[in-house]
Amino acid sequence: MDIHFIRFPLRPSNVVVIEGKDAVLECCVSGYPVPTFTWLRGDEIIPLRSKKYSLLAGSNLLIANATDDDSGTYTCVVTYKEENSSASAELSVLGEYRPPYCVMQTAFSSLKKGLSVHSLDEIARS
Repeated sequence: MDIHFIRFPLRPSNVVVIEGKDAVLECCVSGYPVPTFTWLRGDEIIPLRSKKYSLLAGSNLLIANATDDDSGTYTCVVTYKEENSSASAELSVLGEYRPPYCVMQTAFSSLKKGLSVHSLDEIARS
């Protein structure tokens, strides 16, 4: 009796990452005998042994130093014998994080001699 199965205990989920950071898309696949898998970006097969892409834990896709160009749909395709099963996720890459800051615009050129400039902290204490 032949017993075989394939399932996705963990399907890829959408990922948001800050530009310049690494992104990981998880695809946990189990089956017997062990299935093969391929990652796609859109309709194109991803080269899994490159500076940009590699595998973690055998099936998770690591995208190094993510940029806006890496945003898009990624699909984990699992092949067992002649059957394919797939699951997709979206990667969104946000611009580099820059903490907010306040800019005080002072027209120094219009200050007259004898006038003083106070910081916001000094004004709040008065």
